[in-house]
Amino acid sequence: MTQRPLLFFPHVEVANRSKLGGGSGKFQYPSTERQGERLSPKFETLFNILSAQRIDIQQSVVGIDPEQVLVFETIGSIEDFAKAVSKIEGFEWLSEFEKDIIPDDDFPLDDDGEREDKSLNGRLYLVFTNARAMNELLSLWRLWIEDSNFSCRSGENRGKGKFKEVFKRLKDIRKWDIQDRFEESNVLSIWEENLQIAPNRVVRFEIELWYRSNMTQRRQSYSSVAQLISDAGGSVITSCDIPEIYYHAILAELPASEIRNILSNRDTELVKCENIMYFRPSGQVVVDASSIEEVQSLEIESESLLPTGNPIVAILDGYPLSRHNILNNRLRIDDPDNMESHYQAEERKHGTAMCSLIVKGDLNNSDVYLPTPLYVRPIMRPNENGRECVPNDILLIDTVHRAVRRIFEGEGTVRAVAPTVKIINLSMGDGDRLFYHSMSPWSKLLDWLSYKYGVLFIVSTGNHYNSIKLNIPKSQFENLPPIQKEELFVREILNNSRHCRIMSPAESINSITVGALHTDNAVFHPNDQRLNPYSSILPSTYTAFGGGYRKAIKPDLVYAGGRQMFDFQTTNNNSELIPSGYKRPPGIKVAAPDSTLSNTIHEIGTSNAAALMSRNGYFCYEVLQDLMRDNNIDIGNDKIAILIKAMLAHGCSWDTIGDEIGKRLSNLDTRSIKSVKSRWIGYGYPNIDKIKECTEQRATVIGFGELREEEAHVYSLPLPPSLSTETIKRRLTITLAWFSPVSSNTQRYRTSRLWFEAKNQVATSRADSNWQTVRRGTLQHEIFEDANAAAFIDGDTISIKVNCSKDANSFSESIPYAILVSLEVAEGLDLPIYQEIRERIAISVPIEQRV
Repeated sequence: MTQRPLLFFPHVEVANRSKLGGGSGKFQYPSTERQGERLSPKFETLFNILSAQRIDIQQSVVGIDPEQVLVFETIGSIEDFAKAVSKIEGFEWLSEFEKDIIPDDDFPLDDDGEREDKSLNGRLYLVFTNARAMNELLSLWRLWIEDSNFSCRSGENRGKGKFKEVFKRLKDIRKWDIQDRFEESNVLSIWEENLQIAPNRVVRFEIELWYRSNMTQRRQSYSSVAQLISDAGGSVITSCDIPEIYYHAILAELPASEIRNILSNRDTELVKCENIMYFRPSGQVVVDASSIEEVQSLEIESESLLPTGNPIVAILDGYPLSRHNILNNRLRIDDPDNMESHYQAEERKHGTAMCSLIVKGDLNNSDVYLPTPLYVRPIMRPNENGRECVPNDILLIDTVHRAVRRIFEGEGTVRAVAPTVKIINLSMGDGDRLFYHSMSPWSKLLDWLSYKYGVLFIVSTGNHYNSIKLNIPKSQFENLPPIQKEELFVREILNNSRHCRIMSPAESINSITVGALHTDNAVFHPNDQRLNPYSSILPSTYTAFGGGYRKAIKPDLVYAGGRQMFDFQTTNNNSELIPSGYKRPPGIKVAAPDSTLSNTIHEIGTSNAAALMSRNGYFCYEVLQDLMRDNNIDIGNDKIAILIKAMLAHGCSWDTIGDEIGKRLSNLDTRSIKSVKSRWIGYGYPNIDKIKECTEQRATVIGFGELREEEAHVYSLPLPPSLSTETIKRRLTITLAWFSPVSSNTQRYRTSRLWFEAKNQVATSRADSNWQTVRRGTLQHEIFEDANAAAFIDGDTISIKVNCSKDANSFSESIPYAILVSLEVAEGLDLPIYQEIRERIAISVPIEQRV
C-alpha cells in the first residue's frame, strides 16, 4: 500500500438535479411570404415526382407506393420533430444530422461580429415518404402559407404543430440524391485509382442502407439492392444488421466495366436507388509500412516474471510476432478468423509494435512488464503490397462487433473468452472517414459497446503525415531564429487543419481519444542531418485535430507519440520539408518482427500514444484494486472502466504545453488561441503519477454511484484548516466520467447528460478549457485556481453536485458514473493538505449503501 493512497467520499446526499440555462441561439427568419416564394415550387416538384412514379408503377404492379428520402434542411433544431413525423401516415423517421450552413440574405448571421465560426447552426432531418404522405405534407405547407398560426389542437392536424416551426426555419427541402450518397467519402477517387492500377479488376465496396425500423422493410431494402447489384453483373459478399446503432450494410463487388459506367454516368439504377444512404470504400483502414528501417538488437531482462491472472487490457490490431522476446508468453491471442495464415513473420509489424508498447512501454525507458496477459484479437492482415489493413472481404463494423461480443459473451459454442477485460486498445483509424459533423458507424458501435459491456475503448486520433511548404529558400529558412521556424511550422499545420481532422472512430463520445506529442526518450544519431521541427514539447506535426461531436472536447488528451523528423526538398528556389520515413531514432522504441526475435525499431504516430495510454489504464486498474482491498469497498464491476477513464483524464492540464503553443500563435487573439489548444490537445497532457497516489500537499478523493434521469448527488470535500487566509496558489481539479447510452438516429445522439457544479471559495478561476465545451461529451474535466486569501472555518466544505438529465431522449436505466476531486498547493510548502482532509473523511460505509 502506498504511503498516501487516494481517498473515498464516505457519504453522498441525494438531491434534485439543477436546471440548465441557455437557449437555442438567435436567428433571423424570412417572412411567410418569402418562404412561399422560395420553397413552394420545390414542394410541388417533389410531390409531382412521386405522383408520377406512383402512376407508372401501378400500371404494372398494383398496390406499390414509391418512396423517396426527403431532406428538411433547417436553421437551428426543432425539438420533438420525430414525434410530429409519426403523425403523418406514410412518413418514417430516419435520422438527423448537424450541418454548418452559410448565411445568406434570407438567413443572415445574427451576432455581434465576434463569433469565430461564421456559419449558421443547421440540421438535416431525413424522412422516408411516399406519395400519399407527400400529399399531406404539401397540404400542411399550403395551409401554413395561408395562415402561419393555423390550429393543431384538434381535427386532422392534431399533433402536427412542429411542422409550423419546421416551415418557419426551413432553408431547403429536397430529395436525398446521388451526390449525397457519395458525399461522406472519397470512394469515387479510390475507384478511379484502383482501375488505373488494375483496369480489369473486380471492385469491392460498402453500401450503407437506410435503416428501416421494420424488419420486413429491411429485408425488402436488402433484396432490392442485392437484385440491382446482380443485374449489374456483381454480387453481394456479406451483410450486417445491428439494430442498436441503426446500421444496415452490404459488402458488394462490381465488375470494372460497371464501375467505369458509374464514374462516367452517375445516373444508374443502383446509384439512384432510394434505399441507399452511402457508398463507401472497403478495407480502407491501412497501416503504412513504407519506411526505411534501422533495427537494433535488444537485450532481454534475465529475471522478468511472466504474467499471471486474467487479461485486463485487450487490443484489436494486426497479428503480432508472439515469439518475440518482449512478447513471448505474454499474449493471449484469439484468432477465430485465422488471420495468422495470411502473414509472413516479417509482415507482423503494427500488431507487434502495439503489443510491445502495452506490454513493456517505450523500450528506451526500462519500464516494468504488464503483470497480466494481453488479450489480442487480430482484425487486420497484409494486402497484396504487404501493408497491413482491414481485409476487403469483411465489413469492419461486423468484425469489431463480433470481436467485442466474443470477449464478453462468447460466440457460437465458445464461451466468453476474456470477460475480465476493462480496456480495449484501438490504435487505428479510417483515413477515408474524417470527422466533420455526423457520427460514423464505427464510433456509434464503440459507444454502444462501451455502455453495454462497461469497457473503455482507447482510440488514436489518426495520423496526417503532410509536407510543410516553406515558400522561401532553404538558406533563408535556416537563418531564421528557432522560434520563427516553429511559428512557420505551426502556421502551416493550422492552415491545413480542416483536412487533418480526427479519423473514425476517434469521435466516439464514450471512448478516450488520444493525440500525440512531439516527444520521446530516444537519443539522436551523432550526425543526423534531418530537421527537428520543435525544440520544445508541442503537439506532433502529424496528430489529428478535433473537436468532437457537437463541438465536444476531442481528442481527450495527448501523450508521447515520437518526434517526426523532416528532410529538405528544393524546387524552383522554394523549399518543402518532407516527413522522414526512417524508423531510426528519435521515436518510440518498440519490438520489431524478424528471425532473431530480439530486434527493435523506432516508431512515431498517434498509435503509439494510444497504446501507451492503454498501458497506463492498466496501472489505474491496479490502483483501484488495491484501494478496494485496503478499504473493503466494492466499487462495482460496471464502474471500474468508468473510473479508469476519469483517472486517465484527472491529471491532465495544458500547463507548459499550452504556454508553448500560445508563444507560437502570437498573431491570434486569446479566444482563438484557446480554441486551437482545445482542438489540438484536448484536456492536455496527463500526469499519470498524480492519480496513483497523493502527496503531503495534494489530496485526491473518489466518488462513484448511479443516477437516474432528473436525479443528482452532492459530495462534500472538507477544507483543510491550514489553507484558511493563506495567499498561496491553490488548484482544485474535478473530473466526472460516465458512459452514455446513445440514440443513433437523432442529432443529439447522447442519451444521458451528466455534469457537475462546484461551490467553493478556495479556487474560483477556471483554467484551460471552456466551461461550456467540457459539458458536451461524457468526460467533464475542469481546473480551478486561485491565490487570494479565503477565510473559512474548520468544518467548511467544497460542495460538488453531480446532475443527470436526458439529452437525446428520456431513459429509464441508471447511469453509472465516477468523480475524482483533487485539492493541492505547490509541493514543498509546509501545509499538511492530505493529512487534514484525510482526518475529516472517515471511510465507514460505501457510498452506494448510503444512497
